[in-house]
Amino acid sequence: MGNVAGAQARYVIITPARNEASSLERTFTAIASQSSLPAQWVIVDDGSIDGTGDAADGFAARHGWIRVIHRDRGDGRGFASKVRAVSLAYEAVSDLAFEFVAIVDADVSFEPDHFEYMLHSVASSPRVGVFGTPFIEAGVQYHRQWFTDPRHVPGQCQVFRRECYEDVGGLLPIPEGGEDTIALVMARMRGWETRLLTGRCFVHHREMGTAAGGVIQARLRDGVRDHVVGNHPAWEVLKVLARVRRRPFLLGSILMLCGYSFAACSRRNCVVPREVVAHLRHEQLSRILHARRWGRSKAR
Repeated sequence: MGNVAGAQARYVIITPARNEASSLERTFTAIASQSSLPAQWVIVDDGSIDGTGDAADGFAARHGWIRVIHRDRGDGRGFASKVRAVSLAYEAVSDLAFEFVAIVDADVSFEPDHFEYMLHSVASSPRVGVFGTPFIEAGVQYHRQWFTDPRHVPGQCQVFRRECYEDVGGLLPIPEGGEDTIALVMARMRGWETRLLTGRCFVHHREMGTAAGGVIQARLRDGVRDHVVGNHPAWEVLKVLARVRRRPFLLGSILMLCGYSFAACSRRNCVVPREVVAHLRHEQLSRILHARRWGRSKAR
């Protein structure tokens, strides 16, 4: 492909990390091996109680483009805290000249040309505000399915155009999670395109949602989160049905539906603005209608 001219100064990476000592080394190796290095990589040690902070400090001592911020907190792991850590890191790099900001989890890895490929792919598309690639988890590549919006960019590695990130006001702190999905919806509301680049994949080394507990707890939280961010009930039912063949088989789907139903019955507060929820539901219902039309045309 060749090196992207000036790519080394075109983007920054932000990684919030809490108790990620066992996985951060792998992420560091992947980023340090990039053919197009970031202008700066900010690792936020978000109140870790393991060796995460020491590991990050070691990386920074070896590379001048790595910066570490140590953040004290006593509220345990949480998605809202992750967003606050990202905001703190963004403030730290705001004086730098860059076009893109990548929010990368501390438990992912990718090929050496991953960022070069992504930057090259959007070079001629100035209205692409958020982009990223699919991912592999537990040896399985997660492909887009009919119920999934093809514009969805996985939150473990999202890249924002700087103008878009500031246009949407950064990530919304949602205690139950889903801030990455809501950022995509808010970007599209403001006329930005969100794009999944399928020419590469990254590897996610931990099952989604299990950082704060086991799989059963994670699936319950998934359902609660889906209600809190505003998923339409019809969309949620289809989403639950679609994951029946993923571990834990059937049980995971039941738990998700229980979490969603519990949150709905208990009138769990939604911190997402109403207009954003309305836009999200409109997109979901449009996807369902599109799928029904596609199914009828295929039957003919």
